[in-house]
Amino acid sequence: MAPTITDGNLSISGASGSGGVFIAGDTLTARWNNTAAGDNNSDTISSVTMNFVAFGGGSAVVASNNSGIWSASYSITSSSTDGTLLNISATATDNAGNNASATDSSNATVDTSAPSGHSVAFDDSLIGSGEYSAVSFTFASAEVAGSYSYSISSSGGGTAVTGSGTVSSAAEQVSGIDLSGLNDGTLTLRVILTDVAGNSATAVTDTSTLDTTAPVLTEVSAATSLGNDTTPALTFSTNEAGTLAVGGSCGSASEGTVSSGNQTISLSQPDNSSALAEGSYNDCTLTVTDAADNASSALSLSGFEIDLTGPSGHSISFDDSLINSTEASSISVTMASAEVGAAYRYSISSSGG
Repeated sequence: MAPTITDGNLSISGASGSGGVFIAGDTLTARWNNTAAGDNNSDTISSVTMNFVAFGGGSAVVASNNSGIWSASYSITSSSTDGTLLNISATATDNAGNNASATDSSNATVDTSAPSGHSVAFDDSLIGSGEYSAVSFTFASAEVAGSYSYSISSSGGGTAVTGSGTVSSAAEQVSGIDLSGLNDGTLTLRVILTDVAGNSATAVTDTSTLDTTAPVLTEVSAATSLGNDTTPALTFSTNEAGTLAVGGSCGSASEGTVSSGNQTISLSQPDNSSALAEGSYNDCTLTVTDAADNASSALSLSGFEIDLTGPSGHSISFDDSLINSTEASSISVTMASAEVGAAYRYSISSSGG
């Protein structure tokens, strides 16, 4: 008499995917219960084989017996057969050589295809202090309805940033990421996309640069403190290249791109072309903004005065109207209403030669 083997006592297990789906990396275990609570054959069962062909496995995988529970396993890999309504079958053989088979009705689903063909990219290749608290990246060709997890680290160190979510569109943008815990350096974005079945793709990556450090400016040589040059020159130093802006009552034709190091510029009116008018200038400033949009602290330039008006209303007189031989070697003159601080030159001549 052939053994009794029934669908009700056949089972499979091992699915780890969402909704009981078998995914790559799972181990499918098929079992036949021949205990008193199962098919309970009175004849001695000498061997049992499991047929995993529907899943891409072998047709007669030998099962082992543990107190009446016969089991065999098959490893689900990327080469396994994807599909639905998949079932195993089992064949039991007794010691007289009689055999019988049955197929289970688990109607399993296998999905071993991980997401592929997608990519991610930072939305800015150079991130400065004005945006590092709300950074974003965008997917291309992402598998919709899957989930993602990401990490962002910096070559300069700091606390790595992580996050996760669900993909709602193929071009999903993930925004509002705060990188304030990372130091300046090369940023590395690493994203793993997992489909609804639970298959995880190989991580995709992208890089960007984090630069939150502003340029530092110093005044090397100031404009002449008092003079009649209406486009006075000065020299300043910046430790970073960037874009120069001149503020206050001054401008400069040199506004725009500057290199790092010492820079000599001439000042003008704020229109960057007209000469400065006569007067005192105590509010002129310089600012350099680097490529990451980090602006330096304003450098306050040393004050200076432009004086274009010659002295007037003054006079001079000899201190003696008649000079004799005794005092001719040491005479004096006195100015009246002279402009203090002005330089003077003099000459004395005689009608007698």
